Amino acid sequence: MNRFIATFILVAFAATGWAQEKDECLFSVHYIASFKLFAEAKALTDDEGILEVGKQSSSFYGRWHRRREEVTDSLIAAGVSEATLFAKVMDLPMAYMNYAVYSNYPAQGKRMVTDQLFKNFHYEEPVDPLAWELADRDTTILGYPCQTAVCEYRGRKWTACYTPEIAVTAGPWKLHGLPGLILYAADDSGIFSFECIEIRQNSGKCVYTPNLSESIKCTREELNAMHRDKWKDPNDFVKRFGSSGKGWDANGRPIVYKERTALFLD
Repeated sequence: MNRFIATFILVAFAATGWAQEKDECLFSVHYIASFKLFAEAKALTDDEGILEVGKQSSSFYGRWHRRREEVTDSLIAAGVSEATLFAKVMDLPMAYMNYAVYSNYPAQGKRMVTDQLFKNFHYEEPVDPLAWELADRDTTILGYPCQTAVCEYRGRKWTACYTPEIAVTAGPWKLHGLPGLILYAADDSGIFSFECIEIRQNSGKCVYTPNLSESIKCTREELNAMHRDKWKDPNDFVKRFGSSGKGWDANGRPIVYKERTALFLD
């Protein structure tokens, strides 16, 4: 991305108000997200996250979760059998990032978060400012010179590398507010990190917005409580949504899950 494009993006962010329901996507940023879903996990899990940056808003979501949704919707519209649908979806890479974050949506200064735990859920919250402190360290990521900043946000200390050459205040997940695109971020526990692997230009595309027609509204605290319940006892958790809560392995034996402790970004 050259400096002319970066300058155009900065002007676009500064000059536009919240007016359009559909926001033109200027470019997308691909990250490798590394994390643990529960405290007892011995190794980190990786997934690919995509940040779509528009003139007025941004969205951050898991690539393979979104791809599974697209394939499912397409096959249901085509009227395929459940067996064919299941087989096609299972051919795709496993999705571990089932949440998505929509910043400055549904209105400027607001944030929409969606997640999938057997059913779809969403909540809204303010896009609160982050108290970044600039650090005297620099590096280069994908050829872009980057500077470093640190902040504490909802119990975690984050270190981020951002490039002033791409002059937008966006970043992965809920990280934002630096004078340049965040290309890398990690919390000090070593459990959560985002590393940029590619930046793509977009043409004729809009920033993705969620379909909430079958989504259940909740709060962040309620969503986190459901994650705790899910990892503590998955069978008991799905019963509250009408499932039998029973599962069997390949040998026909009931699946017994170990109790686990959920981990959260915030």
